Amino acid sequence: LFLERLSTQLGMSKLELNDKVIDDFRKYAWPGNVRELRNLIERSLILGKLPELSSASILDADGGPTTLEQMERAHILETLEQCGGNRSEAARRLDISRKTIERKLRLWERD
Repeated sequence: LFLERLSTQLGMSKLELNDKVIDDFRKYAWPGNVRELRNLIERSLILGKLPELSSASILDADGGPTTLEQMERAHILETLEQCGGNRSEAARRLDISRKTIERKLRLWERD
């Protein structure tokens, strides 16, 4: 139900969940809680596929982000790009505060 609602919201094709994916989702610890799950599903809808889950990272066979931090950074930056750099709109789409985006951008500038 959540996946269908989010795919409609984003205007993306729905992804099919098989038994293995559902089982992996249940076993994964979700250290980032519901927001991590939502971001993973949103990113998966945008990319058109669900990643494999492991306890340490989210793996992407295409050489994309592998750690949760890398995935978060890529997702926020991609959303900002889609919003033409509008931080308020990106924050709304990501369901986070604009200040969170600004804090993370400052942090990433130091890297």
